[in-house]
Amino acid sequence: HDINALDKYITKHTNGDFFMDLRAGIKFNEHFRIGFILKNVTNRIYALRPGKIEPLRNFTVQLRYTF
Repeated sequence: HDINALDKYITKHTNGDFFMDLRAGIKFNEHFRIGFILKNVTNRIYALRPGKIEPLRNFTVQLRYTF
């Protein structure tokens, strides 16, 4: 393990990061809805807190049924 890894990361990433999430959904009727979520569209490695790297691109499809 590199004991200076966090310091190197902070030094290299001084200008901030750009990342984006997208959500889309369609409501078919009063009971059914489908949703699509795309997290980290840019697929970049970024950290919201030092030492905690966020996950890469992730796709989620949701199907909701309301009683």
